[in-house]
Amino acid sequence: GVKTPLSIDVVATTSSPVTAQIASSIEQTARAAGVKINIVPLGLQELSEETRAGRFEAALYGLGQFPGLNDFYQNYHSKSLSPAGDNRGGFANPEFDRLTDEIRGTSDEAKRNELYIQAQQMLHDQVPEVFLYAPEQRYIGSKRFKCVFSSNRPGYYEP
Repeated sequence: GVKTPLSIDVVATTSSPVTAQIASSIEQTARAAGVKINIVPLGLQELSEETRAGRFEAALYGLGQFPGLNDFYQNYHSKSLSPAGDNRGGFANPEFDRLTDEIRGTSDEAKRNELYIQAQQMLHDQVPEVFLYAPEQRYIGSKRFKCVFSSNRPGYYEP
């Protein structure tokens, strides 16, 4: 019941106009809720170094995915906490690690999809990252081609 001021430093590469606009929007929206956001502008290389070393309170950076099976290992497996990995949020959960390893080793699509759902539920419940948006993308398909749908969505695998 005690009102406590909240101030968060958010590291971001504001050299990109889109990222600068997103940072500004976050700052303004948080201010309306009584939270002070301090945008700390960094170059891309410096942002990468600082986040990999865990020297940040919050970070604004993008995530690229390729149109194929989603691999949670690099971003969320505890073994990717090393400087070479991308688990910058420090997420570590032995059950999630087990699911990730099993997904990587399962060729049975139905079983893999079941494991993806379990892993996604854990990510949803434990929130190691907050995805702000996903760009809209248009896909064109034809019966002449076997269509493979992209997994370019924030943190979940559609099939």
